[in-house]
Amino acid sequence: MCADVPYPIFNADAIYHFDLLQHLKRGQLIDNNTKLAISGRLALAPVVRISALDKAHPMAHLLARYPQIFSPSAPIGTRAAGVFHTLQTTGDPLAQKAKRLTPEKLRAVRQQFSI
Repeated sequence: MCADVPYPIFNADAIYHFDLLQHLKRGQLIDNNTKLAISGRLALAPVVRISALDKAHPMAHLLARYPQIFSPSAPIGTRAAGVFHTLQTTGDPLAQKAKRLTPEKLRAVRQQFSI
């Protein structure tokens, strides 16, 4: 693959088509069929975005009406105060079990809460 750009481009379509694996920790690109690997280096590249909107598209008016939804720099809204989400569960936890506190920690807790 060749492109006249100042930084490498490798997209998911090529990775899928050529059955390649990316090992980011080792900085390798691995051929899944032959197990051959090539080392490279990871680097940051500027994000380039090319897009075009067909103004004749039936939904184009929605994009024009709500540009903040589709803008990558749109700030995320904050939640209204007083809104809480809860999950009702029954039974014991599946992953964690209660543990006894060490005597020092138990004394500190009792002192803090005056038990």
